[in-house]
Amino acid sequence: MRRYLRLQSVCLLLVCLVTGFSLLATGCHQSRTDVIMSQEASNQAFSLTAWHVHHLPVKLTQAALSLAVPPSTRDDTVLDDFFELGDELARLQAELRREVSLHGAESAELASIEEEIQDDQRRYRALAPQAEAHIEREITLVLTSEGFGSSLAQWNLVFPPVVFVFQVPPYLLVLSPRDHVERLDEMLLSPDVTLQQVEALESAILQSHDLSALVVSLGGIATYPAIVTRSADLRNSVILAAHEWSHQYLFFHPLGSTYFQGGVMQEINETVADIMGRDIADRICPLQAKEPSPDGESTFESNAPFDFQAEMRHTRATLDSLLSEGRIEEGEQYLEERRQVFVNEGYYIRKLNQAYFAFHGTYALSPASVSPVGEQLNELRGYYPSLGDFVRAVQQLSTHEQLLELLAQKRAD
Repeated sequence: MRRYLRLQSVCLLLVCLVTGFSLLATGCHQSRTDVIMSQEASNQAFSLTAWHVHHLPVKLTQAALSLAVPPSTRDDTVLDDFFELGDELARLQAELRREVSLHGAESAELASIEEEIQDDQRRYRALAPQAEAHIEREITLVLTSEGFGSSLAQWNLVFPPVVFVFQVPPYLLVLSPRDHVERLDEMLLSPDVTLQQVEALESAILQSHDLSALVVSLGGIATYPAIVTRSADLRNSVILAAHEWSHQYLFFHPLGSTYFQGGVMQEINETVADIMGRDIADRICPLQAKEPSPDGESTFESNAPFDFQAEMRHTRATLDSLLSEGRIEEGEQYLEERRQVFVNEGYYIRKLNQAYFAFHGTYALSPASVSPVGEQLNELRGYYPSLGDFVRAVQQLSTHEQLLELLAQKRAD
């Protein structure tokens, strides 16, 4: 039995290595990053290579060792402790910001709050590997049941193996032309950049290159292992981890190979990953239907009857109309007026510009999107009895026309 476990561990390690370096090449893809990015943001760039060198060996070791641990010996209550601790950290950090804003950096209460934060952060980091392993195992179990892998004795194996790290993700700098909405270029930035640096970078790109720029927060990124934000609850952590695994899985199929074409194929990839993340989360934690914030940057604190989706879609449609008539400055003034409306309703969007819609519009299920892809894929999902059947059908697509043909076929059937 020990020899068998060692063999399984070695096999998993080799699979992870092959997968890791394959996906590392994808993560380091730079063809859409031009001279403007290097000129304006090189000092704030996020190094994927350094990140992988630090994290990949650790996760490979943890994944290999986990095969030797019977599932029944794992303490699932660690998830409750982990996410409760995350909530406590968020509360303490909000208290720290409030104390500074009210009484300044010399407040006598700061030292006590900071000490609590440091203590909780140490406990949080200690629990994170156990929480990651639990969620990885649960996602793998669902994927195996959907036909993405196989069961062997007490183990469930999928390719690529599900591995991720709870960490503050890098930011993403997104560029769009000003005269229309298009996800033109993008670049990962360090999670340590300050708000002042972000504002200066966006302004410099606008003034020097006449481009709309926005630095956005990410919920996750499909490196290998994937990065998942620390601020999510259990359900949204599952959604994010499963979403990023979906990109890793699709990388080995025709649909995933079209991602860097941008445009509609990027929308299809992201929407399929959204559907997979949602469906897998519904299987793992169906009773925890906590809704995420409307977009990656805003925080919702209002109970007013305000239809965010309808209002954001109206905003996008109006912007497109103004830009199509060449009324760029008027369109940008309109966006600032609309941003203030959203803020007054409790949606704290820092900046609303063409780059905002270029980024969020890639996610066809987002209110910022005017793409029909979201509705098309949601309808198509309804024609398949299982998530696995749906994904195995769409993973072969390489054009939008093929999606429309498949949808027409299912309608006819």
